[in-house]
Amino acid sequence: MHISQYDFDQNGNPLTPNYQRYYDRVGRHRDRLNNMLFAYSFVLNAVNHLSDKVGGFTYASASPSLNQEMRTMLSALLEKSTKSCEHPFQEVNLFKVVSENQFIAKIKPVFFNITNILDCVT
Repeated sequence: MHISQYDFDQNGNPLTPNYQRYYDRVGRHRDRLNNMLFAYSFVLNAVNHLSDKVGGFTYASASPSLNQEMRTMLSALLEKSTKSCEHPFQEVNLFKVVSENQFIAKIKPVFFNITNILDCVT
């Protein structure tokens, strides 16, 4: 994590990871760890869903060798991802069945807040 990846050492040593800072700011907070796991699983699931489409992308950097390297690296990543983590995120667990009235009651304040924010901006 970038939070503690490069820590300034007062003794003049090179920048080093600070695991204690990471633990203090993230590791000891269960909700933060759960949020990181959710975000990781969500992105990994999206990558897995797109794996068959990404293979056909055309890479257009200035260097053909860089294009080939990118294609090779991405193929290796997708192969490992789809084999190791076939279903990292279950959408059904996120979207639970609720009645129409329950859904409207939950979503209405959110859209009201978004509308208020947009009214302030425009």
